[in-house]
Amino acid sequence: MLYFRCYNCWTSLKFEQERGIDYIECPDCGTTLYVGKDSSRKLAERALANKNPEEHQEILDTLLKDLEERDNIVKGDVEIIAGPETIHKPDAIFYYIDDEEELLPLIYEVETCGSLGDKHTISQCRLFGHTAEKTQGNFYFVLPKICITNGKKVSGWVLAREMLRENDISYDGILTY
Repeated sequence: MLYFRCYNCWTSLKFEQERGIDYIECPDCGTTLYVGKDSSRKLAERALANKNPEEHQEILDTLLKDLEERDNIVKGDVEIIAGPETIHKPDAIFYYIDDEEELLPLIYEVETCGSLGDKHTISQCRLFGHTAEKTQGNFYFVLPKICITNGKKVSGWVLAREMLRENDISYDGILTY
């Protein structure tokens, strides 16, 4: 069983993977979503392929601690988000409680300097940025303060901004730890 959210309307869905079915239609908005048979395996493989898992976990832990101390947001379950051609699982999802007490998704993706700009990272960011736009939520890209590039220390924020702009990715903020 695959549990995920529609990237276009944030509808929570579940799908029992069947042989030969790679796409389904969201019952609420009609968007075609990828749920290919290899999707769960690919998510697990990607988690194992993280270029620097200790650094990634340290940044994620710091982010979660910081977010849990803030008012007007609550932690949500981290769910897979299905898009038209891919699925991805963000590192953290929180919800902002607006004035009408509606919950708006805050999607956080943590990357290390080594994964910044790879195809998978770009694919994730595109999906998460689009999802945030469509659901009145926010997408935040999170990475180390300093990256070493060609033997020089470079601001992680500057590198992230360049990568997001070069790939025409919508985002609401870049956080560095």
